[in-house]
Amino acid sequence: MEGALVKILIITNMPAPHQVNLFDALGSLEGVGLTVVYTRRMSAGRHWDPPDQLRHDNIFLPEVRLKGHWYLNQHISRLLQLIRNADLVIVGQYASLSMQIAMYYCSLIGKPWIFWSEAVSGVEYNERPLLRSEFLRRWFRKLALFPVRRWPVAYWAVGEKAKCSFVAELPRSKNHCVVYPYYSDLSDFFSIQRTGFPGKQMVFLFSGSLIYRKGFDLVVDAVRVLDADGYSNFKLLVIGVGGQRDLVEDKYKKYFDFRGFVKGDELIQCYKNAEVCLCPSRYDGWGMSLVEALAAGLPVIFTYGSGAAIEILRDASNGWLLAELTAKELAASMKNCLDNRNLIGDMAIECRRSVERYHLPNGVAKFIGYVQSIRLDQ
Repeated sequence: MEGALVKILIITNMPAPHQVNLFDALGSLEGVGLTVVYTRRMSAGRHWDPPDQLRHDNIFLPEVRLKGHWYLNQHISRLLQLIRNADLVIVGQYASLSMQIAMYYCSLIGKPWIFWSEAVSGVEYNERPLLRSEFLRRWFRKLALFPVRRWPVAYWAVGEKAKCSFVAELPRSKNHCVVYPYYSDLSDFFSIQRTGFPGKQMVFLFSGSLIYRKGFDLVVDAVRVLDADGYSNFKLLVIGVGGQRDLVEDKYKKYFDFRGFVKGDELIQCYKNAEVCLCPSRYDGWGMSLVEALAAGLPVIFTYGSGAAIEILRDASNGWLLAELTAKELAASMKNCLDNRNLIGDMAIECRRSVERYHLPNGVAKFIGYVQSIRLDQ
């Protein structure tokens, strides 16, 4: 960035790998003084490991865990000092007490701040809701969104799905909203060479938590359908953990290769060994595994439950849309892949082309462009 150093403070909940990629890149730029405040080491219900090393200025606020997603932070005075010293504050969520304090304090002292988030209409099929009562969830969401409705200088929506929820829930965002999804370093996925079939058996990939929201139960039931219909020349490579692993009966375990959580070279090797990715999500705010699969040249069997699918995937171009969210429909799409295996490799180029814009360099350029468009003296 040209001119004097711009001090940017980002407040987010945890060091998600894809966001760490972006923050590391931004932190290395001349003219940008970036500090990231994390309110948690890891959110409840998350099983993947945080990055080994953060190459950007960061502060973890000490956390006092209460129950489930409920927590409090200590050293809030440190957070307020960082806000005072920043030129621009970016708040990544709205539900926690620390985020609420940050938003109200920015507004009180006249510090320009941006709200950057996935959809604010609530997580559908949430396996760990903050509150069990739907009435209380709506009431607390309305209360928590009060500062978001009134005071940000800009709104950054993580995809078009999020933007639609912003416009519906936050009327002021209609004239102040841009789409800024998640960006990540996709180089390792782009570098995978797709030359022929990895093996005699077709390998489907599922990457994500083994939970209802991600549709893993549909995958298990689809395997039952395939087996009953005489299809057996396939394997399902599963990256992730979760309670629905127990749905796999002994009779069908021969089809499943559970890897747990993997990263680095092992993760890339999993994508290299697969031919088609299964993403039957009922709800995903974005869906990084979908983007990574496409970058690896894998067509995706998908639903429009994830934000990334809505923007990126086109039926019969870089994947196949499930007309109905059922195991029978998922099995039918998997059968189509098994019956037309020779056509799958031809889709790799389009798969990769469709996610080039979500590669890290594009995210860095867009971030800087959006920041430069904001008047920091307002």
